[in-house]
Amino acid sequence: MQRCPCCNARIRDSALCSRCRADLSAIIETEKAAGFWLFKAIQYRKESHIEKCIDALCFSLRLKKTTLAINLCDFLIQQSSQDVLGLLEKKQIIPAKQQLYTMRRLYPFSEQLQQLNGFADYLLVNSQKSSLSDWAENHLNPILQFLKNKQYPNAD
Repeated sequence: MQRCPCCNARIRDSALCSRCRADLSAIIETEKAAGFWLFKAIQYRKESHIEKCIDALCFSLRLKKTTLAINLCDFLIQQSSQDVLGLLEKKQIIPAKQQLYTMRRLYPFSEQLQQLNGFADYLLVNSQKSSLSDWAENHLNPILQFLKNKQYPNAD
């Protein structure tokens, strides 16, 4: 923080504003905590702990939205989108939906993630329809064929 949020005076090394005497210690500690959680998010990302990275980044962004935190968020969304498309290409729809759910915790109103989620839903519904039609073809059609061929005595 460069300036006092109350009077816009420049902040020096003190937790009290030199002009209006506002106590800025809580704000300064919040900024430090946001920096700590951002550092942890980057560390978790380097170690490939995506869930922990997202949790730490969400916490950091709630405390303070810095340019670095927002850029990391955008980077994770881009990278995750590529991963989700790869999973969808391999017809692994459920893992793709799980990854989208995880990423939408980070940025729930991302248009890109919403579009990917809609596409995954579309593929999921179509795969279920084709699975159902395959099941019907394999199980119901023989039964229907049997019933058509069966001769029933006339009840005359």
